[in-house]
Amino acid sequence: MSANQCLAMAATLLLVSCGGSKEAVKEDPKPVEEKDAAAAKKADESKKKDEPKPAEKTIEEDVTAGTKRPPVSRNADALAAFAEGGKAYKAQESKGGPVADAVAQHYQAAIKADEKMAVAYYNLAVIAETKGALDEAEANYRQALSKDATLEFAANNLGALLERKGAQDQARKLFLAVVDKNPRAVAARVRLGEMELAGGDYGESLTYARGALAHDPRSLPAYRLLSRTYLAQKQTSLAKLMALRGLKIDPNDPQMTVIMGEILLAEKDQAAGLATLRKAVDADGSLLKARYQLAVAAMDVRDFAGAAEQYEEILRRDPTAITAQYNLAMAYQGQGRFVQAKELLQSALKAHPEAAEPHYLLADLYMRHMNQYVDAKKELKDFIKKKGSGLSSKHPAVQMLQQVDDMIKSEEESKKQMELLKKQEEEQMKAQQAEEAAAAAAAAKAAEQPAAADPNAAPKEGEAGAKPAPAGEGAAPTEKPGSSGP
Repeated sequence: MSANQCLAMAATLLLVSCGGSKEAVKEDPKPVEEKDAAAAKKADESKKKDEPKPAEKTIEEDVTAGTKRPPVSRNADALAAFAEGGKAYKAQESKGGPVADAVAQHYQAAIKADEKMAVAYYNLAVIAETKGALDEAEANYRQALSKDATLEFAANNLGALLERKGAQDQARKLFLAVVDKNPRAVAARVRLGEMELAGGDYGESLTYARGALAHDPRSLPAYRLLSRTYLAQKQTSLAKLMALRGLKIDPNDPQMTVIMGEILLAEKDQAAGLATLRKAVDADGSLLKARYQLAVAAMDVRDFAGAAEQYEEILRRDPTAITAQYNLAMAYQGQGRFVQAKELLQSALKAHPEAAEPHYLLADLYMRHMNQYVDAKKELKDFIKKKGSGLSSKHPAVQMLQQVDDMIKSEEESKKQMELLKKQEEEQMKAQQAEEAAAAAAAAKAAEQPAAADPNAAPKEGEAGAKPAPAGEGAAPTEKPGSSGP
């Protein structure tokens, strides 16, 4: 259970698994939950006695933190409101979607009844963080710690939040302060180790991981850190050994399963590595890093539909993941979904007008797939302008700009030739139509005039020069002139 998924099961009892980590904060943080308000009434009644006692135990030890903490609250109204918040959260969780403001109102009511109720501030911080209100979350985490300095998972989450906001130095100081106050602070040690790993100091990373295991030999986050550090050093055998030890503690741990998948990929076992990553994602869909790896692998084999599926899910869970937007646009482009790719990149530019990359991707889309060379040229110029002097003269965008200029010139020349050809065709058509019209007019005129006489034709009967008609059958022959009789 992650730091942001801790549940307070009774008025004075916090789960001992609340350690906190940056990874946990990045996933689906959940508020602390009160099991019921029965303990609240009991605590309220105890106040009337000579020796007031809390509902259950006066002090409860958090095994992960190694510190002792006073009761959550002794105020019945505060505890009742806190319990209602837990119920409302459970009801909202079953429906899915973001945490409703009504849930936060219960914790605000708890604070109104008892302003020292640290876990109520913690829950408000978690809710604010899930909504992306990072400043509000930070303020509430700090309030929680000001009310209860032993609320270590609040300190861990605050540190992780500061990292998300880019305040690395503040986060480091906070984690170091936690470790200084409590040498057994496993989660803070792991986070410090992860920061060293990110900075490339593998020796310090291993030191923090081993220190965490010295205080908690079954710390999965510590085994994850060890495995990742060895993997970064390309010591895959040791990385696998640490991963197997972690999986022995929890065979179904999704994050350790991801690490094992990465190790298999590093060992060139592509099929097993990807299958392991899919298993992890099936177990926990919020593992966005694993989804990125699956998407990249799909793109490598031109499985654009598979890549698009992963990037779409990443954006559903984290709409601010601009890199996923870029990559999804490329996956759409590979599928021939050019209009959707264009709309996605334009949306990214609208959300991040300072970004340069969408201009380059739009230029490539216009140039190679949509034949919009003028638009491509504009996007390339915007990309080069935003990149400034830091852009290498060998960057593909520089060559693309020359190519698109040539294409525009070629397109203009082709357009002129087409216009000339069209003009010639129109002139030929007009000439042909004129000839046909003249021929038709001549034919009509000829039809209106009488036909001329044929000089070789024989005269008709009754006309001068006509021969007499022959005698009919049985008639006496005509006597020739000058002939004598018998």
